[in-house]
Amino acid sequence: MAGVGVIIRKIAGSCIGGLAAQVRAQSPLMAQVLALKHGLLRAKELNLVIVVVESDSQVAINSVLGDVSSSNWELYPILKDIRFLKASFTNLNWAWVPREANRSADAVASLARKGMCLESWLVRPPSSLVHILSRDGLPCPPP
Repeated sequence: MAGVGVIIRKIAGSCIGGLAAQVRAQSPLMAQVLALKHGLLRAKELNLVIVVVESDSQVAINSVLGDVSSSNWELYPILKDIRFLKASFTNLNWAWVPREANRSADAVASLARKGMCLESWLVRPPSSLVHILSRDGLPCPPP
C-alpha cells in the first residue's frame, strides 16, 4: 500500500480541503499519478473550475501531459481517467514544484501510508494535520 496526500488551497494559500488515502500502487510513479487523480477528483467535488495542480514529480506531470497511448501500460487506465477529469475544469494547469514546496502533501501521504488520518476534509483539516499544514507558513484554520 502507498499513501497519497492532497492539499487544496486558495490562490492566497489558505487551505480549503484535502485528503489522505491509501492506494494500491505498483511503483512510486503510480502512487504519484494516483495522487494527481485524487487531487482532481477532490477539486471536482469542490466545484472548482480554475485549478493549478502542483507535484514534486516531474515524471508524473510529464506522464499526464504526454501521449497516453505511449505511456507505461500500468499507468494507462489512471492517465485515461485523468484525461476524462480534465474536461471538468475551465482552466487546468500543471506545475512542478520542488519537494520542499510540497512538504505538506508529502507529510499527509506519509500519514496515509501508515493508516493514519484516512479521510477527506473541507475547510477544517483534522487536528492531526494542522501542525503539518501550518509548517508551510500559509494560513490554516484551527481544527
